[in-house]
Amino acid sequence: MNIYQIAEKAGVSIATVSRVLNDSPSVSPKTREKVLQIMEQDHYHPNVFARGLMLDSMKLVGVICTDVSDSFIAEALSLLQAQLRTRSYDMLLFSVGSNQETTAKHLRYLQNKHVDAIFLIGSTFSDTADRQKLCRIAQEIPVIMINGFVDAPGVYCVCSDDTATAARIVDTMCRRGLTDCVMLYDSMTQGTRRKMQGMQQALAQNGIVFTDRHLVLAGETLQTSAAAVEQLIAEGHCPDAVLATSDLLAAGAIKAFAKHGLQRGVVGFDNTVLCDCLVPGLTSVDQHMDCMCETAARIMDQLLQNQQPKQFFTCPSEIIWRESFPE
Repeated sequence: MNIYQIAEKAGVSIATVSRVLNDSPSVSPKTREKVLQIMEQDHYHPNVFARGLMLDSMKLVGVICTDVSDSFIAEALSLLQAQLRTRSYDMLLFSVGSNQETTAKHLRYLQNKHVDAIFLIGSTFSDTADRQKLCRIAQEIPVIMINGFVDAPGVYCVCSDDTATAARIVDTMCRRGLTDCVMLYDSMTQGTRRKMQGMQQALAQNGIVFTDRHLVLAGETLQTSAAAVEQLIAEGHCPDAVLATSDLLAAGAIKAFAKHGLQRGVVGFDNTVLCDCLVPGLTSVDQHMDCMCETAARIMDQLLQNQQPKQFFTCPSEIIWRESFPE
């Protein structure tokens, strides 16, 4: 069966069948029911690609992230999918790591699939995406970055206010006399740099010069983070407090301090389930991923309706105080 045969059998026009397929309110309930019943009886399934060409929309978006196993990205994917589902959109998902060539390959694939929009999740893409290729694709398909930033035409960015939040945390540490603080990080992404800027600002306000000593490369796992803090202790540089760029790295710091019977102020980022699993409970930053994903989906709506949204959005984040660094 095809749309022409459905129309003939139902005694309606092809346009009416098309309106039923697109859930148009201009079709009477009686006619809608008649057409749907014939479709069901004859096992008719509309060709999504042909339908997409007819409507100039595939109701399909592409989503590229670095690592679906990362708890922060997993939450973002879940929240974004919920937003897309309410809009009747499907998504093609690719987990590409931090390889520039792999990212470019999948961007081209999504471009060839004529998706309605492309979402990039994570600050890693701010540094690893091929800017020229990204700009070319963005001229054809809207590119929306969640927790990432690229200043380019056609690229729309939604971030949390990491700089201001990190500054508030470090300023609180300094005002409590915890001036020998360090930042644990896994890689120097744009997100890390935003947090580092906040730390620099707060230290300067408290008369402290920011140096390399305040930054500690801690790897990507709990074990490597614990080992990095262990090394600091062994070298005689046991910090008063730690700001980690993820909850996992913060957990490693807590583990290392506990091994030596030490209590230090520790703060993480992302406010994952890990925070309530740790003893003491981990103070962390909730970047309100729900706000970022809702904003990203709203940007897509505006662009597909030929409206012009702002290019850069900042969503507020919140410090969730727990025992590792009480308010």
